[in-house]
Amino acid sequence: MAADRAFALIQILALNGIALYGVYFLGWSWGTALVLYWCETLLGTFFIALRIVLHRRLTHKRGYYRAQLGIKQNDRPFSSFLPEFLTGSLVFNLGHGLFLFVILFMLRQNGETGAALHLAALQKGVTAMALVMLGSFALDCQNLRDRPFAWIRALAQRSMGRTMVVHLAIVLGMFGVMMLKTPRTVFYVFAFFKILFELGGLSAGQRTPEEAPAWAAKIGRLVPGGEEGIRAQYRQQARREEGLAEEDEEERPA
Repeated sequence: MAADRAFALIQILALNGIALYGVYFLGWSWGTALVLYWCETLLGTFFIALRIVLHRRLTHKRGYYRAQLGIKQNDRPFSSFLPEFLTGSLVFNLGHGLFLFVILFMLRQNGETGAALHLAALQKGVTAMALVMLGSFALDCQNLRDRPFAWIRALAQRSMGRTMVVHLAIVLGMFGVMMLKTPRTVFYVFAFFKILFELGGLSAGQRTPEEAPAWAAKIGRLVPGGEEGIRAQYRQQARREEGLAEEDEEERPA
């Protein structure tokens, strides 16, 4: 697990470094960098989906045959993991992409040169990111059969979290544009929150603590059942999640 987190950290720094290096040393526009970050999310979705397909075929883990991310379809949970992940990722990413392109177009129409999209620079950035992700994928494939289902679920959770960061950064970035009158703020906010959340997301997928956090228990004093009630509910939920996690790791009969 330590090696996995080390490789994940290297990938985060490398992928973010490509866009930052392009903006600050190669003269790429910040609009190009924002689109590059969006392309990174789409590429990441593709490589994670490929991992899911291969890992499911090699291991037949039960976790693949139930919803894992809390995404619903027509108010009902998905029946399996892969459609849930792909639907959630693609719907959110395509929506964010449309929103991003509209914003950049509006800023460009208002004379903001930094919002321009330079296709040659974008192509170089996407190629570099694809090579980094391909290298990471190749490393994972070396022992894919031996990896637990919890590993692939954590990858998917981090990817979905990155999608939320895109939305949050765009909203905060637009707020910065309106307040500070500096459109470049969009890129600063995006880059900062993206790196911050991705580093924090390395802890995703860890085992749920058996006891409720102290702050949650104290809040429980204000509701019916009191602190002990909150602790008991938390233990029950933790046992339920632990049981589901154990079932996820079982091999489903062919």
